[in-house]
Amino acid sequence: MASFDETMMKLMSFAFGPTLLTLGTAALIASLMAGLAGNVSGFSALWTEEIYRCHLRNGRSEQHYIRIGRAAVLACFLLAQVAAYATVCFDDLMEFLQLIVALFYAPMFAAVLAGVCSRRTTEQGASAGTSLGVFAALTLQVSFWMGYVHIGSQMAVNFYAAILSFTIAIVGCVAYRGRKQEKREIEQNGLVLEAYQLHAIRITPSLAALSVTLLALCLFLNVLWW
Repeated sequence: MASFDETMMKLMSFAFGPTLLTLGTAALIASLMAGLAGNVSGFSALWTEEIYRCHLRNGRSEQHYIRIGRAAVLACFLLAQVAAYATVCFDDLMEFLQLIVALFYAPMFAAVLAGVCSRRTTEQGASAGTSLGVFAALTLQVSFWMGYVHIGSQMAVNFYAAILSFTIAIVGCVAYRGRKQEKREIEQNGLVLEAYQLHAIRITPSLAALSVTLLALCLFLNVLWW
């Protein structure tokens, strides 16, 4: 009997056999490394370009930002190491992964969805909504860990935390009315560039039909492989 964490390895050994097992293992490791590289580079780029350059230290040299990006990569690896050690507090890896989804993925998806569907969503609103969603999900998780909330299991709490964070985040993104900037001037390399606020994507009949088709296909596959 294999645990949940051993499911992939047991399935590979059963389906591939001894011949293709090495190739399947190499492909699995390659996919994990590709995902790690994408997350690390995304973390470094987001911190350096969107936060540090825009809000903390503007107008520095490119070499300075390159050093900050390298430091962000190191910080990302340290956070990943701490998260890896935190998995010992859970029964299996799926509980921990669903916890991460409930805390961060759900409110971020809500912010993206609010920006696509509503013209009321601003940069400040997206930040406020995402922060409120993360805080709400974290509050529910801590309440469960301390025994104040009795829902059932950790996986059930992750499910309800994802619903709570998504709902609060999307309401916060639409309801928050921060300072709007219709046009701003950015000076870079001696040139003055004009950047206008991005408007929400218009939902056309073709886009709606494609979305309904994809949703129906997902439902059909879930029912077929239930």
